Amino acid sequence: MKIPSPLIKRLSITAILASLFFSGIAGIVNQVVWQRALKIFLGGSETISSMVVILVFLLGLGLGAALMGKYAPRLKHPLYVFALIEVLLFVTNALIAVLLSYDISESIYSAQRLAISSGVSIRLVYAIGALLILLPPTVLMGATLPIASEACQRQLGATRTSLITGLFFLNTIGAVIGAFGSSFFLLPYFGQKTSLFTAALCNLGAAVILVIISTRFKAVAPHSTKEKEDAPRPRSWFKPSLGETLGFGLGFFALSYEIYLFRLIALIHKPLPYTFATTLCIFLLFWSLGVFISSKLKPHMTWVFLATVITILITPYIFHFNRWIYGFPLVPLGAIYFIPSLFFGILYGVLVSDTAQGSWGKNVGRFYAYNTTGSCLGIAAFTLIGYEMPLSNGAWLIAIGVAALGLFYIQRKAPQPNKFSLILQFSQVAALLAIAGISYQGLIQAFSSSNNGLVRTYWGRDGVVDLHADGNVHLDGLWHTQLSTKNSHVGRSYTWMMAVAAVLSHNEEPVRDVLVIGNGVGITSSTLSLLPDVKIDTYEVNNTLKNLLKDYPKECLEVTSNPKIHIIWTDARSGMALNEKKYDIIVSAPLYLRQAGSSLLLSNEYFTLLKSRLKPGGVVAVYSHEGPPAQSMLVRRTVSSLFEYQQSFDKGMIITASDQPIQIDPDRLARRASKSNPFLLQLFQYDQALKRARDESIFDRIDQPSFPISKGRHMITDDHPLVEYPKIAEELVHSQ
Repeated sequence: MKIPSPLIKRLSITAILASLFFSGIAGIVNQVVWQRALKIFLGGSETISSMVVILVFLLGLGLGAALMGKYAPRLKHPLYVFALIEVLLFVTNALIAVLLSYDISESIYSAQRLAISSGVSIRLVYAIGALLILLPPTVLMGATLPIASEACQRQLGATRTSLITGLFFLNTIGAVIGAFGSSFFLLPYFGQKTSLFTAALCNLGAAVILVIISTRFKAVAPHSTKEKEDAPRPRSWFKPSLGETLGFGLGFFALSYEIYLFRLIALIHKPLPYTFATTLCIFLLFWSLGVFISSKLKPHMTWVFLATVITILITPYIFHFNRWIYGFPLVPLGAIYFIPSLFFGILYGVLVSDTAQGSWGKNVGRFYAYNTTGSCLGIAAFTLIGYEMPLSNGAWLIAIGVAALGLFYIQRKAPQPNKFSLILQFSQVAALLAIAGISYQGLIQAFSSSNNGLVRTYWGRDGVVDLHADGNVHLDGLWHTQLSTKNSHVGRSYTWMMAVAAVLSHNEEPVRDVLVIGNGVGITSSTLSLLPDVKIDTYEVNNTLKNLLKDYPKECLEVTSNPKIHIIWTDARSGMALNEKKYDIIVSAPLYLRQAGSSLLLSNEYFTLLKSRLKPGGVVAVYSHEGPPAQSMLVRRTVSSLFEYQQSFDKGMIITASDQPIQIDPDRLARRASKSNPFLLQLFQYDQALKRARDESIFDRIDQPSFPISKGRHMITDDHPLVEYPKIAEELVHSQ
């Protein structure tokens, strides 16, 4: 075979960069979709479910990098192996897409019930399930960068380690494009399955490119044969080099900061799908720019560590100004929050280039494995500890950790022990003690609160609860409701009226069993508890609310001490799936239709599960109106696909549904209103107050006629969470 010319080698390197670009697109599209798809079956809080998926994702990347780092130097044709990996990724990701296209929920729920009955922890079941599904493709993804590095060095003859940073840069830029494309285009327009097939096609495109260029290059002697006599003894994984140790620490604190940003940005700009997508895109973009800068400037590491610490420490002050004094947009002014990620990228680029000396495949694989291991621990630590404390404490925790890492680097890089060595060692110990102290505070003061004089904030891993001086409650930056003073809650659309609409629509007597999905501050469930002889189960996923309910019992209508109410602190889909109890009434109210993840409590699959938990003649009440009319139409259309009869209230804000006709008789209700039924008595008194004040009746809040439902192919499904994207919903629904 003819030896390739320098031009062919340069073009081949460009082709490898293009392959990593496409592979990066596929990888992040998969992560975005898997995180959403598996959340349905992982149960528990949104934060914990997301953490499990990301941990398994990074664990697979690290394992794949470690394995390829070990075997890459022994391979005779790295380009072929690289192409084979991309082919396997195409096949694996396509199979996962096909698997998710089937309704396997009942099989999964049956397995979970079996595990619980056998005494197996449900969290263990979730973790094993995520491992079985995600580990094979993520191990393959983790192998791509080490094998690409090895191919460039041995088959293409590359010698400058700055090329390695180029590989990481293009791979991450691909991830930026993938995050943007999946979150802003593929998911809202086409759904999860199409997004996964698109990712698989990107892997196939990378494989085709690699197969074409691999035919230009012949096999080469492995490092183990070529340099057998001169090769140093392989290092133990328990004895990392300086660069690998720093890579581990860098992964820990960089991913801690990313998790920190997800909460910070969501509180300012609301937890919407676009908010999370934009945060991910900008973080990856700044990080990749940092990697690129490192290959061009070779900056002084000490100053980069210092700049990283300073920019992290000022973040909470910018947040306070941004949230409470002057709100500025996420793009472009909000980019100031991502400056630390630029410095994290610079540090990463310098360290990976320095560490890769010698065998690129082996050393890049080891560094990548240490870095992703640190990333896994950083995500777990900040989710489980950092989210339990105010944002200012979290910033100090990360900044001190980066400072300790910088001090360790300076000490190890010193040519010989000197008079500053003792000071450096003392500073490292002090930094570690500070980290331990802040972390301990987060552990022993779970759901700790802070108060800026106007707003009391409860911090917890499941979410942030803000209580304003006027009694308004915000969950994760979105208005939820207002605490009650005396009977101020009576008449409110979102809470009190949800309970009233459900009871008015229920024709059978008596109402014995009720389920409230989304307990919140307890107004809906407490209102329903006024029914005689009723038993109420409520699902609430946000454990952070516990302290609010404890601190303000009267304002929350004594919901936690009410013997009729049983609060179950878990997500509704897992709760209903694992508990087959049936109810007369189910009240279901996602916080906001446009909030990220709201479709999990609005999809066709969810309402199918909900319907299976209703008694004959049972009624479901759903919050169904917000923003553009298309969102409300999607909710009503999805409900109507399963229930024959519907009735809307408060101009479409609430919809009730049943398999029996809904007939509301004002005269019958008036006759039943008595002291023996506190619920109907409260309803009757409110009705009389309306007549005196505005010459209106409670029955004027029943839409006559009920809001219409247009037919169309678009509805809310687990695969296609269209309701979370109001503008696209308007476009697609009205185009039919």
